[in-house]
Amino acid sequence: MVNKTFCYVARHGQDCQLKRKIRTCNVITAQIAEKIPGFSQVGLSLRTPTIGPEYDLVLAYIDSQLPPAPRGQERTVFVEPEIESGFPDVVAVYWHAATALRWSSARTKLTKVDIRVAHFLAKVGGTEVETFKPFFTKSVVPSLERLLSAGVVRATAKTWRLRSMQDIFAVRRLVAIEAKIDQWRGGLHQAIQNTWFASESYLLLPRVPRGSDLLNEALRLGVGVKTRNQKLDSSDGPARRDRIPKSYASWLFNEWAWRAAIST
Repeated sequence: MVNKTFCYVARHGQDCQLKRKIRTCNVITAQIAEKIPGFSQVGLSLRTPTIGPEYDLVLAYIDSQLPPAPRGQERTVFVEPEIESGFPDVVAVYWHAATALRWSSARTKLTKVDIRVAHFLAKVGGTEVETFKPFFTKSVVPSLERLLSAGVVRATAKTWRLRSMQDIFAVRRLVAIEAKIDQWRGGLHQAIQNTWFASESYLLLPRVPRGSDLLNEALRLGVGVKTRNQKLDSSDGPARRDRIPKSYASWLFNEWAWRAAIST
């Protein structure tokens, strides 16, 4: 199991404290990400949060209500990471340490496009280079070669295919959280958007508005609803849990969590 002191944040003392209430050293913010080599190469950018009640709600929930990593896994939390659909307030990545520790250092050379190529192969299975052309504007051969060097794909004379998902995808749970102080409908819409990459998506509120149809609507849409005093894994307001990777963004969090852990 990866020791917490192995993560980049823990090696930098004060950087692991967003505020005094935050005790974990595996929380990645915009300020911390700037110090981690290779994040920009694979497309990670985080927004600097706006200080206020919503941010306080987020920090308190990270600190006290997120479940710890199960035995054999690590937990890496990203605060307002940028993905194509916006900036989720929190994405908690639970990943299998033994799987990731077997990865080659060549994997640090992978780019965002390379990750798209890997997800494409996950969807179509083994295929020839010609299959990629309608979906990618440039040749994918350089990406395939980097993926080959990194041990993510294997090649025969004409066919490229992914190696076993058990060996190349370490994430076991990918939780997205949208926090709102009020205007829950807007927050619910954002939480729905996060289902394109997350295994679970939640809306976090100070309290559930009385007389609203929020819980029924969220249940119908597969989105969980939590308040500041409810554990993520409590039976109240559960989210649908989907299989991952759901999209190439799921793969990005797979890479980002690993790179945060190995950075020096």
